[in-house]
Amino acid sequence: MRRRSALVAIWTAFDRTRPTAQDRSRKLSGSDFQRALGLVECLKPKEVYVYAMGMEPWLNHISSLKYTEASLPMVESTKLVNECGTRGITAERLYGMKELVYENHR
Repeated sequence: MRRRSALVAIWTAFDRTRPTAQDRSRKLSGSDFQRALGLVECLKPKEVYVYAMGMEPWLNHISSLKYTEASLPMVESTKLVNECGTRGITAERLYGMKELVYENHR
């Protein structure tokens, strides 16, 4: 069986088409725990990596957002990472850079 990963940062792309005004209103806001968990349950990945856009320090220059552990995106992504852990799925919220190297096992 091929190893699968889900980059949960893009989970909303598969949800549904949104009206332009609604889409623009959420440019710096991602989805929530329940929607991400639905994607995890559907795809059944062995690994989940959440990219929380907006955490990068350089983004402070173009956005007024400053995330803390109490910020909704952080709370929701922490819930997802923790839930994946209880299900035996490797999960992590990404920050900066992470290199994943997979060996081809046949």
